[in-house]
Amino acid sequence: FRQVAPPPENDRHGGLLPEMKNTMKVFLRERERRERE
Repeated sequence: FRQVAPPPENDRHGGLLPEMKNTMKVFLRERERRERE
């Protein structure tokens, strides 16, 4: 995907975008936990 952060309008159309965003959030959280430890 070229757009890293697609506009809200596109989120409503495809179910993949919101899922990918959530996955990235979880990935970043796990990353922060590892760095803190």
